Amino acid sequence: MADVPVSLPPEATNFIYGITLLLPDFYVDEDHWGRTRRVQSGLNVRMDGLRLRTSRRWENFNHGLWLTG
Repeated sequence: MADVPVSLPPEATNFIYGITLLLPDFYVDEDHWGRTRRVQSGLNVRMDGLRLRTSRRWENFNHGLWLTG
């Protein structure tokens, strides 16, 4: 089947042109998929005689928006 040129009405052409003016000049991929971030996940508390000892617990979590199907 041969390609047949299709002419658009001027309103459609102006609409498409207006949308292209809103697009950025270039795209930078900054979503950082697959990276992880170290986040405090809890606090350990213990007594050493009369002295209170604390330490933080850490976990690595996925960074970015992760959707499950």
